Amino acid sequence: MKTLGYQISFNAKRVFLRNFSYLFFTILMPIGFYILFTKVLISGTTAQELVFAKQYLGSMIVYSVLINAMFGLGQIMQNDRQHKLLSALSLTPKGTKYYYISNLDDAELGSDHR
Repeated sequence: MKTLGYQISFNAKRVFLRNFSYLFFTILMPIGFYILFTKVLISGTTAQELVFAKQYLGSMIVYSVLINAMFGLGQIMQNDRQHKLLSALSLTPKGTKYYYISNLDDAELGSDHR
């Protein structure tokens, strides 16, 4: 379990420190839209504003998950095959199993590999 934890931690750090487009499209853009449409461009009663804010928050979560899915594990696996990384991973003591499971966990937590 320690190996999987280290791999998840490594992948999460790599995503946030190296991939600005991921950070922008899956985290910063939904936050920016949420603030723009719930704090700046809003009109109506307080109750209507609260209902809209809750509904729009759900929409931004779905948007973020869909963007992450489009740039997610499938793209990672394709890129790994193109760069012949599968051969190198199969020679490691743990093999490809922990590598791809950690990528799945990162995708579920809102992280991406590339």
